[in-house]
Amino acid sequence: MKIMNELGKRVSPSEHRYDDHELFLEDVVRPAGLTYRQFVEKGCLKGPERFRLFEKKGFRTPSGKVELKLITSEKFKLKPLSAFEGFPEEDPDSPLLLRSAKNRYYLLSSYRWEVCNVPWIKEESCTGCGVCIEECPAGAIAMEDEKTRIDMAECIRCGTCHDACPEGAVRHDSETIPLAEASNVAYARFCMEALQKVE
Repeated sequence: MKIMNELGKRVSPSEHRYDDHELFLEDVVRPAGLTYRQFVEKGCLKGPERFRLFEKKGFRTPSGKVELKLITSEKFKLKPLSAFEGFPEEDPDSPLLLRSAKNRYYLLSSYRWEVCNVPWIKEESCTGCGVCIEECPAGAIAMEDEKTRIDMAECIRCGTCHDACPEGAVRHDSETIPLAEASNVAYARFCMEALQKVE
């Protein structure tokens, strides 16, 4: 963080940077209600562990109950019940039936906080139901123009909103990683060029 702060001083106006990088660290963790020392002792930030929520609120289905038959299947153009339709045609180059693959931008969960755990709202999917507002432990989500908005200064990256949204409108996954990578590369080039000018 000290290196980033010092680089920032060289390539951007001084009013946007900190004289002491430790103040920078304090500001980063302040929305969680912690000092940086408390954060180091704690080791991580996460929302409250909540289990068996269905006992209080039911399931997030139109009926509020467990569905063995998908009620919303017509909306998504799916079959209401899964059915075995036989094995796929055998591929001599790949005879295995059970296969899996990871997206090339896949990150292990221990690194989610870097990019994947930054939430954002997919506006075309948001119905303005307000479930995420009710569930957010940090009070970081509000309604604007019938759509939810996340205040990133207040957000603690716990993932509660992502899990709570019945429409899947709250995202924090690999959809943004290619954009983040391009942005990081562009910023790194900008920093290198700026440092060359200083020298």
